[in-house]
Amino acid sequence: MSIKKSEFENIIAQNFPNSQFEVIDTVGDEDHYRVKIVSHEFEGLTRIAKHRLINSRLKDYIGEKIHAVEFVIGGI
Repeated sequence: MSIKKSEFENIIAQNFPNSQFEVIDTVGDEDHYRVKIVSHEFEGLTRIAKHRLINSRLKDYIGEKIHAVEFVIGGI
């Protein structure tokens, strides 16, 4: 299970257009990431709703190609 940082960035860009984000490979193994993401889509959502939105759009990757990912989420 691993995914290149550039591939993960493309996946996020496709699933969250017009967002601002930074992907950090936290251990250098292309398997553990931290994603700082800011998007208008998160405005007015609870913390849980934000995570549910992200998980629903990235469900094909999290747990399959990405072992561990931490999201730091903000609204614009």
